[in-house]
Amino acid sequence: MMPDNHLKVFISYSQQDKALQDKLRRQLVPIKTIEIWHDRCIQGGEEWDAKIQTALNAADLILLLISAEFMDSTYCQVHEIPRALERHEAGDASVIPVILRPCLWEETSLAKLQAYPKNLKPITTWQNEDEALLNVAEGIRDAAATRLDKRRLQSESQAQYMRKLEEAYADGVITLIERMTLDHLKEDLALSDEVAAEMEEAVARPQAEKQKKLRRYEEVLRVTIEQESYPLGEELQAELATYRESQGLTRQDIEAIESRLLAEAVTTKQLKPIFTNRIGITFVFIPAGEFTMGSTNSDPHARDGEKPDHRVVISEPFYLAQHPVTQAQWQAIMGTNPSVSQDANCPVENVSWEDAQAFFQKLNELEGGNHYRLPTEAQWEYACRATSNTAYAFGDDGALLGDYAWYRDNAGDKPHPVGQKKPNAWNLYDMHGNVREWVQDRRGSYSSDAVTDPTGPPTGVGRCFRGGSYKEARQDLRSAHRLSALPGYTASDIGFRCLYAICAQG
Repeated sequence: MMPDNHLKVFISYSQQDKALQDKLRRQLVPIKTIEIWHDRCIQGGEEWDAKIQTALNAADLILLLISAEFMDSTYCQVHEIPRALERHEAGDASVIPVILRPCLWEETSLAKLQAYPKNLKPITTWQNEDEALLNVAEGIRDAAATRLDKRRLQSESQAQYMRKLEEAYADGVITLIERMTLDHLKEDLALSDEVAAEMEEAVARPQAEKQKKLRRYEEVLRVTIEQESYPLGEELQAELATYRESQGLTRQDIEAIESRLLAEAVTTKQLKPIFTNRIGITFVFIPAGEFTMGSTNSDPHARDGEKPDHRVVISEPFYLAQHPVTQAQWQAIMGTNPSVSQDANCPVENVSWEDAQAFFQKLNELEGGNHYRLPTEAQWEYACRATSNTAYAFGDDGALLGDYAWYRDNAGDKPHPVGQKKPNAWNLYDMHGNVREWVQDRRGSYSSDAVTDPTGPPTGVGRCFRGGSYKEARQDLRSAHRLSALPGYTASDIGFRCLYAICAQG
């Protein structure tokens, strides 16, 4: 394939002028931006007329070696010159007459073209023939440079127009303003109607086909959600992935469709109340709502970092794991078990906030999409309270804590298998006690202002954890209790639980 910074040169000549053609061709050898084609490039057994026409139609520069014999050649006059001039007029090639011998060429249509040597003096009439050939070669070199500059400008203009076309067709439909913008750009770039139309066809055809495939995928996904509810089971997800790939669509292509349909599923309550993923983590549906976050001044155990209490809106529903991540579930993803107290059914512990991020990265890669992460502090406390506004999810009486939590008074200084105590009103276990749980946020101070979907401060070194543990006293298991540590910190009583975002996160 010819590089973009090279030109194809076609030489049309009479066989009687072969010697001069050879001399000129040798003068052109040092010009590295051109590749010369002439009839002796035809190999044995090839159809010479077809090869000549193919080369002529592909040429950027067409040299006509003018002599009386050339003007008398039927093939040159009938098959080469008309096509050469046609391509010249269309701007697809530059035709350059080279006057070899004296003849009445100026009486023909070729007279309007820039010819060489200088002063239109035939090469054979020069006192020094090499000087004449050099003059012709210099003219061809300059013509090649001019055409390459034009090609570069055309390429840049077409690339700019193509980018704008692709932007306009990104959603499959061109608006009136987008159409006018394209028309103005075409005018500014001096693109012909034919070139612009050809480029638009090249963009529109695959975009239209892609939009058709996206509509099909949306129909399949919509019917599947209506019949099966969301989240979809592992087999259905695999079938959808296979269908998506068969349509040539990527995960990025269908993210907007999935987000829209899942938002509709939330509105129409087509969501499962509970589901279990492929590594055995069971998730509970948590509805959107609002609650009072933090502690009041009347709470005798409240710490300054828990105040002031304030209203928080959780605007989107989500799924939260019914239990902290177990050691078996951690090992299924990470292949190791860092826990101090080893038991497959106990919460994984001795893991840092950074370790949790690595777990989610692998889990998301395994499942496809980006649904899994830590809950925010607000999401965690909202789910822990489960509509309560008391010290604990079950009320204010700490004497009842042993029914709901493993803590200092009943745990025997060790974690216990998950799910052995009573759940809260939303069927979540071990929100109080057993192990403390990392959340996504950095540590920040509260304000009394109402907020929606808070995510903590954008900067800071500490990451928060919640819930208390088997090592702690009952006041440290309150719903509002919060602590923080560096994201690399580990301890034998810190683990985490998973949040599953209904719409995959960006």
